[in-house]
Amino acid sequence: MQWIVQHFSPIWIILFIPGAVVAIVVGATIYQHIHDGDVTWQETIGMRPFTLLAIVAYLSSFLGILLTNFSSPTSIDWWQSLEIRTGWQFGGTILLVAAIAMEARDAGSLRKRSVRVLMVVTLLIGLLLVRNPVLDLLEGPVVLHGKALLVVAKWKQFRRGAKAGRGIGATIDLTTSDGKAVALEMSGWMANQAEEKFAACERGSRVEVTVLRHVEAILDVACR
Repeated sequence: MQWIVQHFSPIWIILFIPGAVVAIVVGATIYQHIHDGDVTWQETIGMRPFTLLAIVAYLSSFLGILLTNFSSPTSIDWWQSLEIRTGWQFGGTILLVAAIAMEARDAGSLRKRSVRVLMVVTLLIGLLLVRNPVLDLLEGPVVLHGKALLVVAKWKQFRRGAKAGRGIGATIDLTTSDGKAVALEMSGWMANQAEEKFAACERGSRVEVTVLRHVEAILDVACR
């Protein structure tokens, strides 16, 4: 139990949710198949098993953004969460596009314009989902310079029927090596991580910050 407390990360929950959903869907499908008796899997669920799994994979891939938002990357392992998110989100998209094509082929409607439009729209959504992590994978970590003027804002979050929680956001203005201004805005887990990494630097001192610009993750902060 102590090991779990020390090493717990929100990423565990993010990865557990889609795994649990897949397990529930598969379990319910198997139960229904056994209960129905001598019928095919496709008759049991009204579609190919592959199509059902593709739908679950695609819908769960929208949680992929939380994978980068709740990770704690460093200058050594910065690529890991980006690659997992990209594979998860784009992989789910490809599976769903393939499933749509197979279902349309079986129904004899693969040549219909509406089906092709649906496939293209699904693919475009998948490309938009992976845009930021792919750009960071291509660009890699970027070193920015500036002053240790991290602005942290904390507020109370009120939810109907629940106790008030606390929210946190952080912003910092930095510049690239060629003088281009870059403003990073973070919230929640990433804001907490940024606050911890800037804690060792005196306010107003010069800092060198290694970041992933597109997912706005701070990898390392060096005080100068």
